[in-house]
Amino acid sequence: MKMKHLIVIISILSILVSTPTAVAQSGIVFTSPDGEDYERGDELTISATSYSGDSEWTLQIQRGETVVWVDQGNSLGSVEYTLEIPSTWEKGSYKIYVNGDKSSPVIAEFYLDVPSSVGTPSGGGTTTPPPDDTITPPEVEAQETEEATDTLKDLDDDDAAYILIQINKTKAKEILEEMDEGNASKIAEAAVKAGYSDDIAKIINDMEDQKGAGVLLGLNTTSGASVVGRMASLNLNEAAKTVEEAVKRRLQDTDPEKSQETLDRIAKILDGTSTESLVDIFVEIANLPETPSTVATVMTVMQLTKVYDVVTAWINVGDLDELGLVFGYFEPEFLGTIYTGMNTEERNTLFPYLSAETVAMLPELGEFDLSGLSITPETIQVGETVSISVNAENIGTEAGSYVVNLKIDGATIETEELSLPVGADETVTWTLSESTPGTYDVDVNGLTGSFTVEAVPLTPANIIYESISVSSSSIKVGETVTVTVTVENTGEESGSETIQLYIDDMMNDSSSVSVSGEDSETVTFTVTLDEAGTYTLEAGDKSTTITVTEPVPDEPPSTFSWTYAIVAVVIIAAAAYIYMQQQKQ
Repeated sequence: MKMKHLIVIISILSILVSTPTAVAQSGIVFTSPDGEDYERGDELTISATSYSGDSEWTLQIQRGETVVWVDQGNSLGSVEYTLEIPSTWEKGSYKIYVNGDKSSPVIAEFYLDVPSSVGTPSGGGTTTPPPDDTITPPEVEAQETEEATDTLKDLDDDDAAYILIQINKTKAKEILEEMDEGNASKIAEAAVKAGYSDDIAKIINDMEDQKGAGVLLGLNTTSGASVVGRMASLNLNEAAKTVEEAVKRRLQDTDPEKSQETLDRIAKILDGTSTESLVDIFVEIANLPETPSTVATVMTVMQLTKVYDVVTAWINVGDLDELGLVFGYFEPEFLGTIYTGMNTEERNTLFPYLSAETVAMLPELGEFDLSGLSITPETIQVGETVSISVNAENIGTEAGSYVVNLKIDGATIETEELSLPVGADETVTWTLSESTPGTYDVDVNGLTGSFTVEAVPLTPANIIYESISVSSSSIKVGETVTVTVTVENTGEESGSETIQLYIDDMMNDSSSVSVSGEDSETVTFTVTLDEAGTYTLEAGDKSTTITVTEPVPDEPPSTFSWTYAIVAVVIIAAAAYIYMQQQKQ
């Protein structure tokens, strides 16, 4: 897939106005995206430039009311992030804010398209085609269902997933229905991991409900949650029937342990599904004939915090007749836990929709007073903890139970069930931390407050001299030598330094350098020395020496000549010859 880049340039022009970790909300300049649509797996490149004295900033990408990505940084210069759009992001418009504050100007808006064409990874998948010498999708599509099923079973799971997604969805459905659930789930899992969750969701929706439930249960819980959410968005009714069948699968196991394992598995899949999708599915299941009990059964084994969020969201969207029916199938103990954990407004809203039999099972709430919400400290830094506590007192005339729910930004984080005799009180305390800067709303059974998380300030720049060296420790008068000075910034903030080069305590040259946090930079100087001697070169607290010598005089040209030597030899030879001739005479 061709990567497209969304480049957003943010210039923060004003200084901080309140706390040292808040970015000024004014003076924001931005450019819009290039107008193209983006797909899952594409890269977003976000470039930020700060001109303020303190450059802490936060970027937030949001779809509707849902925050999908947050990052924060601290830099005096330019910072660039490259974010690959996750396969879980849904189709629609996304906005980028500064500091996660919706009152601040929108930096940019882009549209994420989720193509549904055959063979296109719905989640930015990376599956590659099988080798050229293997069977092709058209060949599989032309086979009878039984033969095509055997063909895919003989392939590697990744290759089988590629073929399955390429062929006609009706044929793909028939193959998975023909295949044993184990193999079908493994191929579906490979497809989801490759980014084809939309395609698998459509295929499972089209499958016979029991077969589809078997494939869904065979996925790992993360993949299953992704697929359930997509199934609901594609065809809510079919998704509800498949989930219902998955819950009912426990009845097929005569072994109680295996039956519970099946129920726990579907519960874990649903725990990972978004609350909005889960409410839609549960409402749809509750509308099916004689099936509110299915919702009640699975909610009983889900995470309690997720159940509270589902109940709250369900009440907010309506469909209270269905929710009342579901409550009627709760076991008394679980009903008591959920009902006492709801706030007064939620209980009053739902109460008229509960049957007389359900009302008879409701616990005696007694009369409790919740007070003294304490949030300490109200401002923390990333990685630090905040303590939240409340005091609950039984001011009624009978002993009773009371559930205290801690919600952060509307989501249930912790629950605590108290059993208090008359006149007794108990303080409940939670300790938690947040990794993203921002202001967090706290709600404990209607008591509200907030705390702020600030970015950890960077340590100031601290530039030290690491070394000084020369290209040669000995040169001759008039020659040049290269002097190299290395400095290191041991702080986290960027800083600058003017490096001065001294030769025998006299400044020879200087150069300014900027050094990023926890980084080093090297500066070079060129020096020529015109007098012989030993010199000390210094920069900061580092020094080295260099020796300069006079050049060696050139030697006079040699008077020796091979020509003279040859002439001498000839003369000697001639003299010897004359002498020998004279002796003969």
